Amino acid sequence: MPIPISKFGAGVALHDCVAVPTKNNPYVQGMLDGLVFANFKVEGEPVPTTISVDRIVQAVDQFCTDDRNQHVPVVFALKLISMELSGKSKNDLAYELERLRERFRNR
Repeated sequence: MPIPISKFGAGVALHDCVAVPTKNNPYVQGMLDGLVFANFKVEGEPVPTTISVDRIVQAVDQFCTDDRNQHVPVVFALKLISMELSGKSKNDLAYELERLRERFRNR
């Protein structure tokens, strides 16, 4: 699948689900490496550090299979994964997912 080109230039959309290649491990590993500098938090929600990168890749892949998530940056999928692992309610997860979809819908 080609990398979308936005008004900001080629490659900007690499973080969208649309552009993440099927073999996501190097991408997710790089994203996790970057989160070290953010104290492993996305919008204040700690991201999972106790599960394997392969398991995170599976969860991100599952997130990205839903076309409604195509413009949500992958790092925000980690926020939702973390919320689910920490036992947040289905209502909280649904609210946050819809908030993120709306936030990135027209980007």
